[in-house]
Amino acid sequence: LMREGAGVLVTVTVVLEFAWVLRGFYGFEAEDSARAIEHLVGLPNVTVEDWSAILEAARLHRAGLDFADALHVSRAGQCERFYTFDDRKFARRAIKLGIVPAVQVP
Repeated sequence: LMREGAGVLVTVTVVLEFAWVLRGFYGFEAEDSARAIEHLVGLPNVTVEDWSAILEAARLHRAGLDFADALHVSRAGQCERFYTFDDRKFARRAIKLGIVPAVQVP
């Protein structure tokens, strides 16, 4: 399909699964998985849903957040706060990074 010039849509869910497979199955480090995700977004004939949030999530993933957490908070940019029950990893790292919206534990 791509050789014929047909476009391909990659949804947010597919990117989440892609990141999980890279890290969980292939053992990619954050830097390598972020680079692969950025490459995917830049491919010709590929449209990635909410690509700007995905690129921001890749940046936050490099900074130490889990990719899924980074993507969820990146897609909540219009919110004042982002609540999570993950106090040990996500919230503490997000607070340290000064992420907007502010990540809080209820």
